[in-house]
Amino acid sequence: MSSRHCLAGTWPPNATSISPESAAREDWNWHTHIGGQLSLTDAVLSNDTNPALNADGIHTAGTVFLDEDFHATSASAEGTVRLLAAHIGGRLTLTQADIANTGGPAIYADNAHIDGDAWIDNCQASGHSEHATVSLIDATIGRDLKFSETSVINELGPAFNADGIHVGGTAFLDDDFHVTGHGARGIVRLPGARIAGQLSLDGAQFTTDRNSLSLDLTGAHVADELILDADALIADESFQYDCDGLQYLAVPRRARRHDIPPVVLRIL
Repeated sequence: MSSRHCLAGTWPPNATSISPESAAREDWNWHTHIGGQLSLTDAVLSNDTNPALNADGIHTAGTVFLDEDFHATSASAEGTVRLLAAHIGGRLTLTQADIANTGGPAIYADNAHIDGDAWIDNCQASGHSEHATVSLIDATIGRDLKFSETSVINELGPAFNADGIHVGGTAFLDDDFHVTGHGARGIVRLPGARIAGQLSLDGAQFTTDRNSLSLDLTGAHVADELILDADALIADESFQYDCDGLQYLAVPRRARRHDIPPVVLRIL
């Protein structure tokens, strides 16, 4: 392995020094090992034809920070921020970030392995893709997955696609988590997900049309409680879901209502 692919300590030493050419360069892929953190705090990345940040297969010993006014834009069908098969030894932290793509996914992190938490807080993600705006298909999160005060928008397909994801803690898709998407596949997709803690959808807001599926939980397994705002979901006439094969421990008492769809009340 070339020495240029092995970096000790936090990279870059000054986050604002990163250039778009460096962030999107192909020689990061599959070979780059960072012995500490990757911090792109307050970085601004833009690429008209390629991903703004291409970090497929990157290995970091510490946390990856894409936060505090991190901005990334692209028109690439391959995604704006790419972390396919990345291995992050700490947390993935996106706070106060704005990631946009006019021709593909905003965050493309299928098969990523994150040893700690994945925190997405106070962020904006927009995409234009049949795949998803935020994609975590077959990803592994060692601890909690948390979306809060975050908006994810896709004018073409799912907003959040996490087929087969494994979460070692709780999955929080709540606290003013706004998703907008389209299509029969579901705008929030969690089929086959394995969640070791709770799945919380309390406070999530789904925006779609009557011909689209809002939530796909087919074959998902939640080891603890399924938490949701029953009143809000019942009142939303456009909310449609598929829970065939969903398994979970219980629905908390406050969510138990005679008019909640039976599939939501079933205790397995």
